[in-house]
Amino acid sequence: MQKLSKSNQTTMDKLTTTPRQPWQQPWNIFTPARANETIVACENVISGMPAKPEVKDGPQPRYHPSLDRIIMPRIECFISAEHYYASFFHELAHSVGHASRLGRGGIGGSPRCDEIQAEITACFCSVSLKIANKTIRNSSAFIQGYASSFDGSKRKGILRRLSLLAQDAADYILKI
Repeated sequence: MQKLSKSNQTTMDKLTTTPRQPWQQPWNIFTPARANETIVACENVISGMPAKPEVKDGPQPRYHPSLDRIIMPRIECFISAEHYYASFFHELAHSVGHASRLGRGGIGGSPRCDEIQAEITACFCSVSLKIANKTIRNSSAFIQGYASSFDGSKRKGILRRLSLLAQDAADYILKI
């Protein structure tokens, strides 16, 4: 048997001892694990979104731009209702760029910019609906993870621009 190098062993130790973050939980729409209850204010925002994309059950949250469709696991598959809605808002943020809505397509010409913008949008929606207290740490880690790949001197400007776009998207979703 081949022995792991010290750096690989350290990585393996981290993977096996670090608790999973909510976004790393396995998705399984067929065996709901929790009895999460819907949050009426969040449901009202989602159902009232102008030109809302089609939403289907699926194993992992995802927006399909070519189909203008969001795939979402059921609420019971998330560690909390708040995490479900934060994920839903993230996917709705991706959909806002569709031609039938704000029509911006990809935000920054980069998938990482799109992900950051979508997560900041989800944060704005979550704060507005008073559910951010359970999700803000995950959102912060998500944004920091993607933003860390930007050059330090450009990071602030990129995040500022993405935050402005995220505010427009959140305003659209929340009908402000």
